[in-house]
Amino acid sequence: MKIDPKQKETYLFLSTLYAEEKEYDQAIDLLQHYLKLEPNSAMGFYYLGRIYAEAKSYEQAKKFFLKALAVEPDMVPALLDLGVIYEIQEEPEKAVEVYQKALDLDPGNKKARLRLGQIFFKKKNLDQLKELQKFDLEDLDLRTKLGLIYLEQGNLDQAILEFSFVLTAHPKEDPVRYYLGAAYVEKGAFDQAISELKKISSESPLFSDSRRSHRPPPEETEQIKEAIQLMEESIQIKPDDGDLYLTLAAFSKKKINYKRL
Repeated sequence: MKIDPKQKETYLFLSTLYAEEKEYDQAIDLLQHYLKLEPNSAMGFYYLGRIYAEAKSYEQAKKFFLKALAVEPDMVPALLDLGVIYEIQEEPEKAVEVYQKALDLDPGNKKARLRLGQIFFKKKNLDQLKELQKFDLEDLDLRTKLGLIYLEQGNLDQAILEFSFVLTAHPKEDPVRYYLGAAYVEKGAFDQAISELKKISSESPLFSDSRRSHRPPPEETEQIKEAIQLMEESIQIKPDDGDLYLTLAAFSKKKINYKRL
C-alpha cells in the first residue's frame, strides 16, 4: 500500500485498524513503512511493539518498546507495556524497575500501582505494599491485598480493618466480605462472622462456601445452634446444593456428640 508521504500519520492509523482485526502482518508492514519515513519515531516503535505483543511475539515486542524508550525515556505507556512483557517472561525484578519509573513519572498512574501491587502480593512483601499505599490510601485493590497478607500472617485485627475499609466503599464486594468473615472466624468472633457471611448474595458463587465456612468448636453449643440455623436457612435458599446438607449433618453430629459428654 502506498500512501502520500505528506500523510504519513495515516500509516499509524491504518496499522491500528489492521491490528484490531488481528491482521498483524499488514499492521507491521504499515508501521515499517512509517518508520522508513520517521526513523526516530518513539511512537512508531511503540506501536510496533504493541502489535508484536498482541501477536504474542514477546521478544520482538520488548525490542521495540526498548527502542521507543531509547528515543523517549519518559514514555510512560512504553514503560508499562515493557513491564508486562517482563512479567510474561518471568523477570519480576525488571518489571518492578520499569513500573516504579512509570510511577515516579506519573504518581497517579493506576496501572503501574496495580501491576506493582500484584508483584508484591505474589511475593508476600508487606513492606513494599505498604510503601506503595502511600501513593493512594484509598486504593481498594491494594487494601484488599494488604488484608489478605495480614490474614495469612495471623494479624487478624489489621486484616479486619483493611477489609472493612474496602466494604465501606463497595458493600457488595462479595469476595472481600468472604475474607472478612474468614478473619472473624479465625479470631473466634463467630457472631460477627455469621453477620458478615449472611450478607453475601445468594446469587454469588461464594454463597455456599460462605455458609459452610463457619465452623465453631464443638464445645460452643450456642454457636453450633446458630451454625445449624444458618445451614437450614441456606438450604431453603439453595435446596439443590448437596454440600449444604452435608455441612448441616456435620454440625448436627457435633451437637449430638457434645450432648453425650
